Amino acid sequence: MSTNTPTIDSFLAEVSSLLRQKNGTQLQDVLIIEPPFTPLYQQIVQELRRVYPKGKEDALEKKCSNALPEARDGEDDSPWTAFIKFIVQYFTFLRDVNVEQLLDTFNLLCELVQ
Repeated sequence: MSTNTPTIDSFLAEVSSLLRQKNGTQLQDVLIIEPPFTPLYQQIVQELRRVYPKGKEDALEKKCSNALPEARDGEDDSPWTAFIKFIVQYFTFLRDVNVEQLLDTFNLLCELVQ
C-alpha cells in the first residue's frame, strides 16, 4: 500500500501553520464539512480511501500527530491531543460521508462535533 499522500500532507502543513499563528478564523475556513467538495478535498478523500481506509485510523492518527506538533506538544508542554483526534475524525468524515445516505451522514456529523 502506498503512503504517498501529498494532498493530505499539504493540508496538514496548512493546519499546522494556522495553529502556530493561532488563526482560528482561517482554520474554520479550511475545515469544510459540506459537500459538494472542491477538487482539493476530493483529492484528500481519494488519498484517504487509498491509504487510510476504514480500519486504518490508528495509522492516520499517527500521521496527524507527527504532522501537528503544535497540538501534539501543546503550549507550555500541555498537549492538545483532542485536536489531533478531531482532525482524524474530520478525515474519517470526509472519507466516509455519502450525502445520499442522510442518516449515515447525520451520524458521521454527530461523531465529528462531539
